Amino acid sequence: MTINRRTIMMGLVILTLVIVAVIWYGYGEFSRKTVSAESMKADWKLSADSLVQQFATDANRFTELYTGKVLEVTGGVKLVEGLPAGPVTVVLQSGNTDGSIRMVMDSTMTKASASLNPGQTIIIRGVCIGYTPDDMGLGADVIFNRSVIIKN
Repeated sequence: MTINRRTIMMGLVILTLVIVAVIWYGYGEFSRKTVSAESMKADWKLSADSLVQQFATDANRFTELYTGKVLEVTGGVKLVEGLPAGPVTVVLQSGNTDGSIRMVMDSTMTKASASLNPGQTIIIRGVCIGYTPDDMGLGADVIFNRSVIIKN
């Protein structure tokens, strides 16, 4: 069995194309930018009260409906955690004492989050990542990440 020169050249060309494709894909993944929730369109606009109430009534249905979606939530600030080091989480109060909304803020919002005061009504947009029920009956949290302040 002899390998001729043409077979060797064809193998080198294919190998070179594979290496170039892998480098191109790797560079694209490495340099990809995360889209800010500030520029995303909200799939749903809700009050903090109604969002917590929905999850309290049917957690499975609303987890499936909202997880991975961009939501714009209006509510009063309960507290701001994580300042000054971060990551910053803004907790929105709701009329339902059994639950709250925890908005993990985008890193670009640290300074704006520091100016928030308890009781202040704000609008925050973020990506819903789920619902964490409390097994002890003390309350549950609707969790968001990549959150940005729309209006304070």
